[in-house]
Amino acid sequence: EDIDVDAITTAIIDSKFTAGRDLTLTTKEGMDIVNTTITTTGEGTATITATNADFNGVIGDFAGDAVLEAVEFDATGITADGDITVTSAEYIVNTNLISVNGGVTIESVKQIVDSVILAKSGEEGKGNVEITATGEIDGTTITAGGDLTVSATYLAGDVLVSENGNINATAENAIDATSMLAKAGAIDAAAPAITGNSSFTAADYVAPTG
Repeated sequence: EDIDVDAITTAIIDSKFTAGRDLTLTTKEGMDIVNTTITTTGEGTATITATNADFNGVIGDFAGDAVLEAVEFDATGITADGDITVTSAEYIVNTNLISVNGGVTIESVKQIVDSVILAKSGEEGKGNVEITATGEIDGTTITAGGDLTVSATYLAGDVLVSENGNINATAENAIDATSMLAKAGAIDAAAPAITGNSSFTAADYVAPTG
């Protein structure tokens, strides 16, 4: 069965939602989702929106895709067999986003801190990670089975790994204390400054540019 829970009138706290296929969950303005487990057991899409509010301590386990939106993701763990898409966020902090057979796309975020982003699949056309940040990405490990594309103002203390594709990293201000490893491809890294013993290792070429 599908679950469609729209416009919850209060915050969602200490709750559990399970759907056999599609799940749509939308909170009222400013109402958080806290310490809640959300699961889909069959192929479909889980669309979860904390409207101008946060995910805090949310556990998501999805047999299909996940589409997520919140102001802040904090201490949250999301695993999907398919694609994970974060359409909008201000902060992603101490959070895991893991796709088993799809990709991870963060369309708009201000800052990512102390998080893990992983797309496991190495199949052609799968396992790609794409992140667009208007601020910094700090202390975060990002691993793609395929291509990894990331842009931010700073990449600081990060680990970027592509298992079977290329890495394309852009920092508006600096890449600092960051390591990049493209096990089967190339690295293109663009930043005005590369500092802090940052390292770049690729099976193909490495092209740092200012």
